[in-house]
Amino acid sequence: PGLMGGGGVERRGILTVFLNRAISVNMVGKTGTPRPAATVTCAGQAYTTAAEHKTNKPLWDESFLFFNVSTREKVTVTLNDGSPKGEFLGRFEVPVQEVAKNLEMQDAFVLTGVKTSAQVFARLKFTFMS
Repeated sequence: PGLMGGGGVERRGILTVFLNRAISVNMVGKTGTPRPAATVTCAGQAYTTAAEHKTNKPLWDESFLFFNVSTREKVTVTLNDGSPKGEFLGRFEVPVQEVAKNLEMQDAFVLTGVKTSAQVFARLKFTFMS
């Protein structure tokens, strides 16, 4: 059976996002070390990791559950500095359909929107609801 089910009907399930760590996270256009925090959004739900202490290599090891997620959604991970100004540090997006195809996806995701070589190591898992 296809991901969309019969007659183009969307399928729904539970998406789990494991954020492990990131590397080469740098402030854009200024000196100083960020306190990186990651916000994961999908299907109108959002969760944010704790802001790490000043580091370019944050280790979060946090997981987030998103319920009632359609295969038509996409998951977005955005990194911001944990200081009050909250400077944007990059983001990546993954179509839920890509995760659902193999039920799991693990990768080093390159952050876009910034001129750094930052990457986030994450694992995404999709479980279809019956």
